[in-house]
Amino acid sequence: MVQLRMYLQALLHNWWIVALTAVSAVALTVVINSMAQPVYQSRLQLLIVPNMTDFSGRDLIYSLDTLDRRSIVATYVEVLNSSRIRREALDAVELVGDGRDSYQISAVALPEASVLEVAATGPNPQITAALANAAAAQTISYVGQTYDIYRIELLDPASIPKTPISPTPIRDASLALLFGLVLGSILAILRDQIQQPISGKLRHWNAHDHASTAYKRAYLENELERLLLTEGEQLILSVVRLEGLVRQELPAHVQHDLLRRIVAIMRDELPGRDRIARWDDHSFAVLMRHVPDLEQADIRLNRLQLALSEPVEVYAGGEMINLSPRLAAVVGQQNDTVSSLVDRLSVATLKASRNGHGPTLYDEETHQPSTHQR
Repeated sequence: MVQLRMYLQALLHNWWIVALTAVSAVALTVVINSMAQPVYQSRLQLLIVPNMTDFSGRDLIYSLDTLDRRSIVATYVEVLNSSRIRREALDAVELVGDGRDSYQISAVALPEASVLEVAATGPNPQITAALANAAAAQTISYVGQTYDIYRIELLDPASIPKTPISPTPIRDASLALLFGLVLGSILAILRDQIQQPISGKLRHWNAHDHASTAYKRAYLENELERLLLTEGEQLILSVVRLEGLVRQELPAHVQHDLLRRIVAIMRDELPGRDRIARWDDHSFAVLMRHVPDLEQADIRLNRLQLALSEPVEVYAGGEMINLSPRLAAVVGQQNDTVSSLVDRLSVATLKASRNGHGPTLYDEETHQPSTHQR
């Protein structure tokens, strides 16, 4: 059921592919049919009977017994399908030149009957009917001269066909529509299956700051706006300002490597559901989720402060520097917005810069650093 729902969603999302494919298939079929030469078919039936005029008695009984054998009927079918009968019939209707190739004659034996069905096909309905009658006449004449025991009688002469057997625009358009819908559905599902991984990779690429591998600030603010609706009072937004980086002038590749190692340290100290983003050139933001009280927030912030207070190498084998982290954080409140939360975070950041020691968790109720229960 889940797979079926996925396919239905893909079809709804890419309905225009299905519609475009179906319309294109129908339009192509209509164009091809309009350019195709019409083909008409005219039919008649011949009956094989014993020659009762010239034979009687035992010969007649023998001929009736032999007629039950399908080999006699098959022989006459081969005669009708022979190139000789076709050539003589075409001569009889006075067809010459390249026009002869457009007309064909075929014959079959009806099951469980001594009846032959002759069909002629061609682009002209009048000539097609005349050709079928001519083929029957030539066959009757040939059999009359060759086989004395049997004769062939014409049951129904060929009539002039009113509609062509090919092309059939309505039937062809219906089949094209069905084919287009099936093909369009397959293409729509394939597009959705291909697009989803690519879109996911593009979103992942656009959401990250490639210098540090942390999220971009814009992505974090979008996540914050979404989470405030459901987890507002269980969110902590923190800014980690690395004062030790302000005084460093490093080549870009060295700085990027250092930032990535700093982000790796922060990730090791935080749960996987927390988000880390590049806030500015020398700061990172941390969005902590599902924090039950201020005491737990203080524990996380202090652990992060201690991890970042350890000296790090600027590059492998290079000098050691102190990052001098300053942490400030604010607690999400009911009816908070991204703007109001960031404004309070700016106040907390100022307090953290003056504090210069441990993390500053700014409590809106007391306007003081707080570690009491929420």
